[in-house]
Amino acid sequence: MSHVEVWASPAEKSIPTHALVATSTNVLRRSNTLALLKIFSSASAGKSFTTSELIELSDLTRSTILAVCDDLLAAGWIAESDAGPRVEGTRGRPSRRFALNPGAAHVVGVDLGFSSVTCVVADLLGQIVGRSRRAFHSRPDSPEWIIDRTAETQAAVDESLHDAGAEAGTVLAATLAVPAPVDHTGRVGVGDEFWDWIRIDPDLLFSGHPEWPIVVENDANLAALAEREAMSGPAQSLVVLLAGDRFGAGIVENGVLHRGHHGGGGEMKYLSLIEGVGSTVGIGRLAQDWAQDAVGDHLQTKLTSESVAADVFRLGEEGDDVAHDISGRLLDRLARVIATLVSLLDPGRIVLGGGVATSLQPLIPELRLRVEEHTAFASELLASPLASDIVIQGAVHAALAHVWDHALKSSPSAPTAIR
Repeated sequence: MSHVEVWASPAEKSIPTHALVATSTNVLRRSNTLALLKIFSSASAGKSFTTSELIELSDLTRSTILAVCDDLLAAGWIAESDAGPRVEGTRGRPSRRFALNPGAAHVVGVDLGFSSVTCVVADLLGQIVGRSRRAFHSRPDSPEWIIDRTAETQAAVDESLHDAGAEAGTVLAATLAVPAPVDHTGRVGVGDEFWDWIRIDPDLLFSGHPEWPIVVENDANLAALAEREAMSGPAQSLVVLLAGDRFGAGIVENGVLHRGHHGGGGEMKYLSLIEGVGSTVGIGRLAQDWAQDAVGDHLQTKLTSESVAADVFRLGEEGDDVAHDISGRLLDRLARVIATLVSLLDPGRIVLGGGVATSLQPLIPELRLRVEEHTAFASELLASPLASDIVIQGAVHAALAHVWDHALKSSPSAPTAIR
């Protein structure tokens, strides 16, 4: 059976004081190894380090660094790169250079939505090297619902591995992103029909890969983590709002993800109580429904992309009266949702993520004015450049965090842990 857990970053874990004290040579060696792994894994793609550079970055001695690097080389985590020509006027052999071996192992990220699933394979630097997306064809009230979603997800995983040219045995962790709250044990919440629809046992989804550790997390939380990682500058408070099929929010306060006692931080069932909103149905889904309800085939013939919301916003800007009306209604609902988040949380930044983010980018000034009609507070409002990849990027980040947290218990090329 797969090991399933909810993910928390090292900054969000409580680390006992005694765990920080090196009480033996073995513990000290492990601590030094993790310190160097952190340097290698945080570097940009292709970045290599000399022994002198590692000394400066880690404050470890030359002999310690060389010993640890030899361990990491043997385990497959890093590779030794060409030292290059010796500098004229210097003595001795050129300094050795080391770099992370990004293709030595992989992680898998799965964004399990309501109508489709996206799966990616990434290397140890988080670069996506394989991808697959598959649509679901059955309805929640159909007996084929679970069978369909399970089969398509398993197929997407296999296709992404094939696309990456990666073997299943190189995968050190996988993240499953779900549009529902996830508690500290990795269980999806109960008490909501939508949550019941999307709940699938992770062991069933990954039954073909029982050796993979599986991290289960809410999709909006992963989106927030992805946006936090993409940010430059000091940690701050932000909310990432997903608004496609359903509204969901990921909350970061002073750089730390807010999950809530039951994993429900950012859940938005309360929207059913908000005048002018009335449900958690997102603007992506509403755009489809309202476009279908438009009189005659006027609007349907102009919908040319996979995203109905993008088409509606574009046509509205181009002067189509029906699309302009629907666009205004969508923006009004979105503004009310954003206003509730601003009023409740007073974040420094609201980030719109997901597939609708790109189409909303040119409408941000108008949306900001609509939000200001409902709240006295002001938050920076923007659309994430990660767009529809924001959840999957967060999933990759969470899987990699699991890899580095457990790096000394497994390795890309050796069955035993680094000692």
